[in-house]
Order: sequence, then C-alpha cells, then structure tokens
Amino acid sequence: MTVDGFCSLPCVVDENCPPSPGGTAEPACIDIGGEGWCVLGCGGGDTCPGGMVCTDVGDGNGPYYCF
Repeated sequence: MTVDGFCSLPCVVDENCPPSPGGTAEPACIDIGGEGWCVLGCGGGDTCPGGMVCTDVGDGNGPYYCF
C-alpha cells in the first residue's frame, strides 16, 4: 500500500510488523479501510527513523504515526 508516499505491509497483529529501522517508534498493526497495515507509532515522545516525521493523523490529539 502507498498513500502520499507512505509504504506499509499488511498485517493481522502487531507481531506481524517488522521492527523499526531506527528511532524508538514502536511497530503497530492498525485498521485502515477495513484492512490491517503496519505503522510506526510515535506518540508519547517516541522518535521516528531518519527521514520520517511524527505526524498527528487525528484531530490534534493523535494518534501519532511516522511518515
């Protein structure tokens, strides 16, 4: 899947997602359009891998994911 330059892998549970290639962001499997996709969660001060930024994808209060 690619959305605005964001690439991801399909998943069913968090453990299906590969480890972060850098930073302290934790891999997570979230529902997007009825399907599970791997993301890097960066809420709570976790850092994203180089070249990615922690982005609020909600209403100003999160959730926060690396893009």
